[in-house]
Amino acid sequence: MHGIIIEEELDGQHRVRAIDPVTYKSVATRTFPAVEHLAEQPFQYHCFYNSCYSPDFTYATRRKMNPVNERLSYNTGFIDTTGTFTDVSAMIPLTDDDRDVNDGYGTFSADGYFYLQRVYTTRDGNTSMIYRLKPGETTPELVSTVGQEDEKNLYFNLLKGTELSTNKKYVDTHTNDGNLFCWKANETISVDNICYQLHREKGLVAFQATALENKPRREEDRIGEKVIFKPELQIEETVREYRPFPSPYGSQVVFDLYLKNPTGNDWLPIRSMHIINADGTNDRTPDPTAEQWGAFQVIGWVE
Repeated sequence: MHGIIIEEELDGQHRVRAIDPVTYKSVATRTFPAVEHLAEQPFQYHCFYNSCYSPDFTYATRRKMNPVNERLSYNTGFIDTTGTFTDVSAMIPLTDDDRDVNDGYGTFSADGYFYLQRVYTTRDGNTSMIYRLKPGETTPELVSTVGQEDEKNLYFNLLKGTELSTNKKYVDTHTNDGNLFCWKANETISVDNICYQLHREKGLVAFQATALENKPRREEDRIGEKVIFKPELQIEETVREYRPFPSPYGSQVVFDLYLKNPTGNDWLPIRSMHIINADGTNDRTPDPTAEQWGAFQVIGWVE
């Protein structure tokens, strides 16, 4: 799938759709049916790294709720467009002790591996074991174990989309080269190391990615920050901080604009989607709703 990628939901089904950034027409779709007892990855805002889907969008992460007497509350795996669930948790034997155990949500890497973190808990601390599996295989590979002596680092991220890191300092980061980073989960890095963020009051902002030693402690410390797009806000209105996505060559940015209703807690889209040049010019608002099922969210821009 290529182009601007949006995720849609209706009646428990999820559809991923690719939109041509020039014609705004749909060029490809993937539909993941609702399957009884399977829970999807939290919709929209929680798919920070497109980790809910394999790189070609043929698989989507899912969890299966187990009976209350099972040691694992959820089994984690992925589903294909036929509704077939691959239960990765079931492929990994549990230890023979009585430690509490939990398998978190799965993550896909940029090179097509499915990653799963299993955490064992005791009074003395936690042990994290990270496995990976290529779809079609049946034996997950143990790639990292973090023991009780290093409990503060029970996190993981795939730096550059493929490089496993269990360092808490990098848990929400985005990087192209492992040297310069955007530091928050709702930010996105461009190919030329510019960070983009939808700020609740400022609008769409851009600033330089930085190394760890120059990580901004406050917004005021960001290097070269500038406002690319600022919506006209009414009193008490704020912007919902969904991730924006730069184009593969960094010349444009696509984002959704949602405003908080000042009279309640609802988020209302004032315009469905924006595509804007990286310098803030030529703001376009294509409307993909002719084929829309329900709520949708931009989740990527793929070459």
